[in-house]
Amino acid sequence: MAKKKEEAKVLEIPYIDWENKTNAQREASINSYHASIIVKTSKMAREENKPEMAFWNKNMSKEEINNSIPYNAKTGQPYTNVSDVILRCVQKLNNYKEPTFITMNEANLLGGKLKKALDENGKEMLTKNGKTAYVQGVKIPYIEKGEWKNKLDDKGNVIQTQAKDKDGNLKFDEKGLPIMRDVKEFVPFKEPMIETITLYHTSQFEGLDKSKLKERDLSKIERRAEYFQKNPEALQKPERITSFGLNANLAQNLSNFVKAVKSGVDFVKTQTQSLNREAKKELAYTR
Repeated sequence: MAKKKEEAKVLEIPYIDWENKTNAQREASINSYHASIIVKTSKMAREENKPEMAFWNKNMSKEEINNSIPYNAKTGQPYTNVSDVILRCVQKLNNYKEPTFITMNEANLLGGKLKKALDENGKEMLTKNGKTAYVQGVKIPYIEKGEWKNKLDDKGNVIQTQAKDKDGNLKFDEKGLPIMRDVKEFVPFKEPMIETITLYHTSQFEGLDKSKLKERDLSKIERRAEYFQKNPEALQKPERITSFGLNANLAQNLSNFVKAVKSGVDFVKTQTQSLNREAKKELAYTR
């Protein structure tokens, strides 16, 4: 008697929105997202014969690293660690001339308006819901230790105080009555949570007042390098990028690159695998 074939059961993974994800789930999501950006950069560099895109495959002096490190154009502060790597990839993928990035809020305060997304024919694109589509940014993680909430009195009412202007003077309305504001207090989480912020390249905005943008400030990078040079044992900790599921050679080069930036030394690439082998093992996990 012939055995009946059992129908294959499809394992359905329930969708969990960001707010309901644990820290571990958030970290896994961000790692996968960042891994895809790195792989895309590596693939494009190989297929389009543009080896300069894969910056981790060439030696770089300390000066070259510092002069190309992505930074916040509003504050002048460089992005470090994995954020540095991801923004370098984004710059290469989009052929941005300068490594200058900024948040939506920072750009808005400088008069910038996010550009609309256009198709290959220059026609404005729409979202799945039929709304205007805008150019996309890149998500970068950070640790949120708590949140600001309204401060309450013993009866549960929101405490208020009179507002002040930027010079510290009390504010009044047209009738001479005091303008009040809610008092806020910082409430720490039971455990710090991983959050993300979206960064955009400065060229993705229209009307941005570039006269108010700042130059790259390397002072913190230099102080950090001094610390790691005096405390080399601190560099022994595995870099987060090694947990992305990338092949061993790629992960090692990127890890070494991050450590070189941290310690303020030249970056020397590791011995690379053959091109065919590299192509086949771009990712160690099944995508």
